[in-house]
Amino acid sequence: MEEKIKELIAELNKAFTYIGGRIKALHDTAGDLSTLKTTQKDSLVAALNELQQTIATIQATGGGVSSQEVQQKSKRQSQPLNKIFTVGN
Repeated sequence: MEEKIKELIAELNKAFTYIGGRIKALHDTAGDLSTLKTTQKDSLVAALNELQQTIATIQATGGGVSSQEVQQKSKRQSQPLNKIFTVGN
């Protein structure tokens, strides 16, 4: 009976060593989450969700450029440069 317990402990040690190695490999693959440029740093999923939400917000607001700004730029592009800029004499 004692021999079986020793064998079981040895097998459990092998399994735990393997699992620990896999966890380390996954961590190494993901990288250091604290270096993410997002506010969410606890998980890659949370950081990706934050990024997706930011992209959706930018798209919903026209990329952060108002239609008035687009119209003004279009008007400027159709004018000669001397009407856009004043040149001192």
